[in-house]
Amino acid sequence: QIHHKLKVGKTMDRNAVMERLEMLLVDKYAIPADVVKQNHAQPLTGEVFRMNGIDLTYFFFDVLHTFGCTISEDALTSGGFSTIERIADTIAR
Repeated sequence: QIHHKLKVGKTMDRNAVMERLEMLLVDKYAIPADVVKQNHAQPLTGEVFRMNGIDLTYFFFDVLHTFGCTISEDALTSGGFSTIERIADTIAR
């Protein structure tokens, strides 16, 4: 589902992925750290994060660049990019 530009056999720890996602949302999208940390399961397009389609597209490409990976269409259509938790799970696989 996801292809890392990392050496074969090297995977990212889910907690490390989560921390980098948090930093990206805080540093680049100016979302308060406490809001990010308390809402890992909330939809990025929902009431808490309020990302629109354009925001989500930029965030998607920021994630790909940050982690040096690609995310499959299947992962996207099955909700693999809907919350911080789901993104971390998708990347850490």
